[in-house]
Amino acid sequence: MNKKYLKSLLSFILTIGLTVPAVALGNSTAVFGAESGSDSEKSVTISFENGIHSVTDPADGNRKMVVYCMNNQMLWPHETGSLGGVSVPKYLNGYLKASDFDSEEKYKECMDRLESVLYAGYPYNGESMYEIVADSKDYIPTDAQFDAMLVPSADVLKAFPELKNHTFTLASLKDKNGANYKALVKFNQEVTKMVSGGTAAEKETGKALQQKPFFKATNSVVMCSDYGCTAPEYYSAVNGEAHFVTEEQAVEGTQHAVWLTLHEYGIEGNDLTASSANALGNVLYEYAKTDKVLKTEPKSSNVSFEGDTTFRKDETSGKWETGWIKLSEPDGYDGEYSLQIPTGMTLEKSDKDTETTIRNGEEFRLVSDEKPSENASITASAKVQWLQEMKQYRPAQEVTVNGKKFQRMIGAMVETASLQAPLSYSVKEEEKVPPTDPAGPTDPGDSSNPGDSSNPGDSSNPGTTEKPGDSADQNNPEKPSNPTDTENNGSKESKKTTAAKKTTIATGDDFNPVLYGGVALLAIAGLFGIVRYRKKN
Repeated sequence: MNKKYLKSLLSFILTIGLTVPAVALGNSTAVFGAESGSDSEKSVTISFENGIHSVTDPADGNRKMVVYCMNNQMLWPHETGSLGGVSVPKYLNGYLKASDFDSEEKYKECMDRLESVLYAGYPYNGESMYEIVADSKDYIPTDAQFDAMLVPSADVLKAFPELKNHTFTLASLKDKNGANYKALVKFNQEVTKMVSGGTAAEKETGKALQQKPFFKATNSVVMCSDYGCTAPEYYSAVNGEAHFVTEEQAVEGTQHAVWLTLHEYGIEGNDLTASSANALGNVLYEYAKTDKVLKTEPKSSNVSFEGDTTFRKDETSGKWETGWIKLSEPDGYDGEYSLQIPTGMTLEKSDKDTETTIRNGEEFRLVSDEKPSENASITASAKVQWLQEMKQYRPAQEVTVNGKKFQRMIGAMVETASLQAPLSYSVKEEEKVPPTDPAGPTDPGDSSNPGDSSNPGDSSNPGTTEKPGDSADQNNPEKPSNPTDTENNGSKESKKTTAAKKTTIATGDDFNPVLYGGVALLAIAGLFGIVRYRKKN
């Protein structure tokens, strides 16, 4: 399909701005140069090289901050022919104050938006909103570049946590009946519903999600077949001018976003509107409306793992596996953590995909072909950007040329923190059931010698307080009877009575209810016999 025709066909399809949901705020801790804002402080020089303005830190000559003009109708702070020989003034710290706005709230709002523009703009690209290429004209992303855009960011996963169970790539989305493709289509539909018919909060969230490269990439996958092109071609035609830019275009886009923001708040010397800005400038401008950048230094101590980190052997597969684990970090970190996994071990996500990177709240488990080393740990590493400070500068002396003042300047220092979090694990040995020890023929069922034929039913002579279980000679208490001795036992001590002895209950006075009950029965039988004999005679 003709590229120009495709662009004109798609130009009206997707009209979306760029915004990003808020992340955690904090307080700046470092200072770029002097902070007093007084005219007595040391002034700085605005440098200009290769189309970029910058300020060198007076305290550190190797530390520079890219700065942007804050008034598009005023003079550029570098030597030009239009200055007529007038020198560019030195600059001092400080410019906008709360008194320059309708309210304190508006002042804070404007500062937040400017911080977001500078964080996401050049040179930091803190939200991966664009990609610098050598030649941006009609640039079509490679499959690898497109797959990178198909990775949902933290704000997307927060709104749609179910996406954590999927890994989106061009290859995985070829099957339109597959779970990945269906989840992607559902996501696009839900976001569109939020924008068109949701509550005020839902609309705001939906608009913010629509501005992310992830939404634009997924939308390209859904729409491309209707126009006879690939998803990367569709993305290029609809979003390419704002995403794939040269370094110069990235600088210009950031500058336009600053001017657009300040014009909205009525700051003097600004008349730039969105319709006159470049594509990336509009993107950054819209993005900054709802975003709040991280302004506290991220700490490794705030990153941890939770879940079942114990390896157990799976008898079916023969592999060693942990339970499900997930990483936890504060809102705003949005780190992509890489795990240094030993050889023979893999990281398996809930969608069975194997990778080596994880994000906040994403469930995974570790699988090892062999038994892992016991009580060891794996290190998860990530680099997280944060805005250390934003600085504004004003001319040390107010100089005018042909009635125009010199522009005020603004910049930000964005630092990168290297985070490391240990994932400690343990190994649980296979549970071995000890073999049972069945009773042997010479020592069956007795703690001391139960069931012994030489002393049956007697565990140390149970049944009496002194000699329990032993039927003593009733006529001679000092002469115990032998259960196997027929002379002492006679017919009354048969095998049947031996079994009865095993149920004997000790009463404390050598009273045997079974024995005495038997005697009573014999006595009654004898009486009946005597009565019948007398009657006959």
